[in-house]
Amino acid sequence: MLLLTASVMAASSWAHEYKQGDISVLHPYSSPTPPGVKVSAGYFEVINNGETDDRLVGAQTTIADTVSMHRSQMDGDVAQMREMKDGVQIAAGDTFTLTPGSHHLMFEGLTIQLVPEYRFTVTLEFEDAGSIDVEFVVEQPAEPEIVDHSKMH
Repeated sequence: MLLLTASVMAASSWAHEYKQGDISVLHPYSSPTPPGVKVSAGYFEVINNGETDDRLVGAQTTIADTVSMHRSQMDGDVAQMREMKDGVQIAAGDTFTLTPGSHHLMFEGLTIQLVPEYRFTVTLEFEDAGSIDVEFVVEQPAEPEIVDHSKMH
């Protein structure tokens, strides 16, 4: 029984979901940072349950100076990261995933070190659905990141 309780508790802390209008945000999490590193990335899944497209246009948090949306991709054997200044579109009835090695939020100018299990609030701004406050959990990504964010300026 104790093992079952521990499994349920672990699963519930891993799978958290937030809803605003037709938009659902699933499992927001961020990467831990070594001491002194002032950037980290954030990941989550967005589901648009509506009949019209929406757009994630911005984000903010109290633990970082800025939050921006980026996309990492490989150009040959060189990893590149580009800011998505116009945000990202979430098509009607579709799911969009921010994941290591692809789309992600960049938390820049962190005011604290992110350690595993730490939780912090991020306000996601959608063009139509409006603002959604979500809680990010700091955890190790399942897959290694392509870009080393600790060396960014």
